[in-house]
Order: sequence, then C-alpha cells, then structure tokens
Amino acid sequence: MPEAEHIEGIITGGTYDIHTLNLYTSDGTVIDLRGILVSMQITYSMHLQGVYGTITISESLGADQQFGIHGNEFIEISVVVPSLEDSPLNVFAAISTLCNRTIAPGGRQQLYELQFLSLELYRSKQQRIRRTYKNMLISDMVQSVFDSYMKNGEEGRPLEVLDESAGSHSVIVPNLFPYDTVNWLTTKCESSRHTNSSNYYFFERPSGYILTTMEELYTYPIAQFYILGAVNIDPITSRNVADVYRSLRAVRVVREVDSYQDSMNGIYASTRMSYDPVLRNSKITTFDYFESYEDFEHLNSGYPNDRPMLSNNRDLGKLNETCIYLSNKHYCSWGTQSDSLSSDENALSRNSYGYQYGLESGIRLEVEANGDPRRVVGEVVNVSLPSAMPVSDEKESSHKYLSANYIILSVTHNITVGGVGKDSMYTTSMELGSDTFGNAF
Repeated sequence: MPEAEHIEGIITGGTYDIHTLNLYTSDGTVIDLRGILVSMQITYSMHLQGVYGTITISESLGADQQFGIHGNEFIEISVVVPSLEDSPLNVFAAISTLCNRTIAPGGRQQLYELQFLSLELYRSKQQRIRRTYKNMLISDMVQSVFDSYMKNGEEGRPLEVLDESAGSHSVIVPNLFPYDTVNWLTTKCESSRHTNSSNYYFFERPSGYILTTMEELYTYPIAQFYILGAVNIDPITSRNVADVYRSLRAVRVVREVDSYQDSMNGIYASTRMSYDPVLRNSKITTFDYFESYEDFEHLNSGYPNDRPMLSNNRDLGKLNETCIYLSNKHYCSWGTQSDSLSSDENALSRNSYGYQYGLESGIRLEVEANGDPRRVVGEVVNVSLPSAMPVSDEKESSHKYLSANYIILSVTHNITVGGVGKDSMYTTSMELGSDTFGNAF
C-alpha cells in the first residue's frame, strides 16, 4: 500500500493511502484487494449521473474463483490523502462485471478488471415506473421517484434539491426506468429562482445526489483557484511548500467556439413554427441570442468584465433560418397552473442556453491535478492559463480569454500502484466547461 512521501513536513502532490479496498461477495466473505491492485478509476459526471469505476487486478492465486461475479457483490473503497484526512474519497458501489481478462502463458498470472457503479443506478435499471403524479412540483416528483425507486433503504444517501421548481403539474410516467423518468422530468422543470432557466440537472456526488440548475450552481463561491505549472515551489529553497492542489499538471483545450456548428444548433438564432390544434392558431417566433443575453445568468458574470459573450459577431443573431423547429402544441398540455414552459419564446431560449450550460457548445477544458478528493461535480473553479504573448507585466501573463471561471462537468480519480519502473500516483482529472470567456473581445 503506497505511503505518503513526507519531506520535513512537506507533502508532495499525488501521494495517497488506501485505507480500504474490500470486496463483499454474495456469501458474505470480505476480500481485501489492496495487495493485488494495479490501478483504479472512479468517475462522477453531470451527464453520466451515477458513479462509474474500474479496478484493475493482477494476481496468481485464483482470487477471482473466490468471488464469481453473479450480481450480488459490492466494493468498498476509502482513499485518504495526507493533509486532507478529513476529506477521504469514500465509495460503496455494486460490482457489475468482471471483464478484460488477460491470462499469461502457463495460466498462473492473470490481469482483469472489476467494473462497478452506483447502488442507486444499479437498482434503478431493475424496475420500471407506471404511475401518475397529480398537481405536484416537478422537483417533488423527482424526490418521490428517488425515495421510492432509487434510494438504498432508510440509510441510503439523500437527494438534495438546490433549486426548487415552480408550478404545479400532472404527469403520467409511461413505463420508464427510474433514472429515465428523472431525466425526462428534468427537461420539463422550471426554476422558482431563475427566470427562463435552462434544464435541470440530476447527478451524483460522494455525499449524495443533487437536483438543480446550472444557474443555481453559478451562484456558489469559487471552490478552487488553479494555475498551470508548479505554483508550489519556494523560489529560495526550491522546495514544495505551497498548496499542491492549486497546481495543474496538464491542460487540454478540447473545444472552443465553433460559430458554424453553434449556428446549426440554434445557439445564436433560431425560429419556432408552432401550431395549437386546440386553440386553432399558428405562430412563428424568432430568437436572437444577443438581444436576450442580459436576461440570463452567466458563469463569468462580473469576472473580470461583465458577462463576456462567446462571440462579438452580432450578425449571427439574425440568422434565424439556420435552425427551425416545428412543433404541435397546446399551452396547457404540461401542467395545470403554469404554462410558461410551453411558450415559444422560452422554448427557444432554453434550447440555446441548454446547449451552452450543458456545454455542447461553449468552451471545454480537460485538466489534470494532483489527487484531490474534495473536488465534486458542479463546483465552480477558476483556471489561470499562461499567455504565449511576451508581456512586461506579470498580471498580464494569463491568457486573456481562456483564463476564466469554469464549472466541473466530470471528475475522475485515477490511482496507480507503483511497481517496477512505476511510481504510485493519485491524480484527479476533470472536464471543465464555460459558457463565457474570461474577457470580452
């Protein structure tokens, strides 16, 4: 088991201690896997919703024959980072399969993976919902689905609703899995706090589940400030003395603004042609991103300039025919008291900002930091990336546009065990997204 490297009280990045790695078999046997572990990955994602992970095992004792995988095995993980003992990485999940087995010549040595996923997700895919909800908040419907079909008993982790929905609605759930039901309901949710909000998001954190909007997540303070490079080196002693968790080990920009693709998706402008067979009227509504921009929350609002747009080409807002929606609708088809979600104007703006907040458009980074179990999906972090331009003022050394606030879309904890020619290492990889630049053009 890797031990943390301590140098005169200084903790180096990437060190970790695995306190627990227990496999619970179907007959109640507990097997400690720490001695045969090669690597481990644990992923939380806003889009995957539940936790997913893999444990790679290398052994020559036939350990797999002690726990034939047949659907009632569980994994318990606890990883502690020195200096962060109060924030361990704890996971208790269901084993779904044993896969990718490689057997060495002679058959004595084998390498394979154990894949696991959330208990709630595992339970969700084993049942379907056929029921009616009448005159309820959609956030209350999600809470009911979670408690009745997903939560693992009275001691299971909770669902926290950060942004309660608005308006009473009636819904018939048409034989869907619980997770699919929640996904369907989130597309119909309207925020009680944020006007014309984007769709809701339902995702898992180590402490439990979250139901909220991106706009609500944007209101929380910055959880961490990151900079690319070794910010933790004392210039006098050249020793690692600062916060090792601020330093990014690697950054890859995976998406920047694509005005052509964004126009095709209706980000900047679109048209909605709707017909109501009940009221017997039709309507054509157009959307202009630039005209409605100030009415919505944005991630970099006020930092360092006020809400810097993704583009300064306002002509894109006039290209309404690049994306046309045809819809057959009735104003009260969804709900008994609120019909605002059915309005053509809101439907178009939710499409535009749904793409941005979901980060199908906008800016996305993939970053790698020293292992940090504190980072969770939905947090806001600030990233400072270097500029390639020669500058005389150190304050201008950051990239003008890419240095900005980002929201964490996914977190992957990567743990590798040292061996011949290898170092033990714990890193945290994150997918970050933003709907705005750090500075206006």
